[in-house]
Amino acid sequence: MAAVAARIGALEAADTPDAAALEAETAAFAAAEAAFAKADAAVTRAAAVEATQAAAAQGDGAGGGSGTGAAGAEAVPAVATAPAHRGVAAGFMAQALARTKGDRDKAARLLEAEGHGAISAAISGVGESAGA
Repeated sequence: MAAVAARIGALEAADTPDAAALEAETAAFAAAEAAFAKADAAVTRAAAVEATQAAAAQGDGAGGGSGTGAAGAEAVPAVATAPAHRGVAAGFMAQALARTKGDRDKAARLLEAEGHGAISAAISGVGESAGA
């Protein structure tokens, strides 16, 4: 639109304006303006739908963190879904560290490559002095 507006301005500023060119550029500007208005209306509608969905969304009340969840229930700390799996993540970490001779970065990459992204994130976020 800016380029078309600049061309219209140049045509209007000429000593002898070309009426046909001015009419063509004015029509091009009107078409661009209509396309912009249509796209703007579509974006505005999509934003309104998204805002409505976000306002209507409710959590299940079992989210992490402290305080109350979105539904007003007290937050519950995360626990293993099956008691038999308790400590499995620590085992994966220990195995990865052993396989990489204690190199945390390599262990994190190994875990990530094997599909254990959450465990990889946990091990890559641990500092040298963690647990000391």
